[in-house]
Amino acid sequence: MHSAAKLTMRQWFTTYFRPWFLVRRSAKTVAEYSCTLDRWEQLSSNRPINEIRGQHLMAWRARLVELHGRRGGQISPATANKHLAALLAILSKAGPPGLRNRDALGHLDHVPWIAPLRELQPFPRAIAPTELAAIYEACHHARHPAAPPACAWWQAFVIVAYTCALRRGAILGITWPDVDLAARVLRIPASIDKAGRERKKPLVDAAVRHLLRIRADSGPVFPWPLAPVSLNREWHRIQLEAGIERARQFTIHDLKRTAATEASAIASPWVLQRFCDHAQLSTSLRYVAVPAELRDVAERLPLPAAASA
Repeated sequence: MHSAAKLTMRQWFTTYFRPWFLVRRSAKTVAEYSCTLDRWEQLSSNRPINEIRGQHLMAWRARLVELHGRRGGQISPATANKHLAALLAILSKAGPPGLRNRDALGHLDHVPWIAPLRELQPFPRAIAPTELAAIYEACHHARHPAAPPACAWWQAFVIVAYTCALRRGAILGITWPDVDLAARVLRIPASIDKAGRERKKPLVDAAVRHLLRIRADSGPVFPWPLAPVSLNREWHRIQLEAGIERARQFTIHDLKRTAATEASAIASPWVLQRFCDHAQLSTSLRYVAVPAELRDVAERLPLPAAASA
């Protein structure tokens, strides 16, 4: 067994995993791994990697799901699985090389593994047209950012995120050189795309008009100088001003789910998948709430005469 197997998880990560396997990965990705290692050190005995067994991962995961999340409740299975996947990714590269892991370093003879927690898939939420209109109008109550004007910033953010079906990270990462207002095309660089692929999005007239209101010569299209968590706080405060009570409020990602739901009624499955930037149609369909067309189909189903009376 290699002497590196006697290192702790963080020591092996710092010495081998980060410099060899996270080359040119974003600072955010490195920070996410570091957060997982913080949880590992907090909730385990932090034994050397050659002493880690499946039962140790199970005990750590059991303690992990008892932690409280940002909203006071226990962390979700999805969050626990994200941390577990990060740990297993680190350990797999310390393990023996294999067909699907050819660049593993072979510092461990065997890599422990446990199954992820079962994740329940809630039905996707779409913002009703009346609610979207109310949110748009309530942007007049926005306080941040100071420049460009908060109202114009948020109204452009909502329209571009919705009509381009963009994730939060992508829309915050685009810069003005990525915007071609004359050609009405928005370029998403591979460096900020979740799958690492460059994409191009058509800009509708409404998106162009809103971008012109906040236009700058350079820099991010949607600069946010405050802490990332304050973006969510401002988004939820705008919804309160729109009359949407806190228990019913939407996430920023629900703008993309709303776009997918509306697009499903007017686009082919292939176009829907491309519109949502998903590798598989099944992923796009998980974004679609019940469209009105399904109700129309149900209403058209033939019923027994007695049942129709």
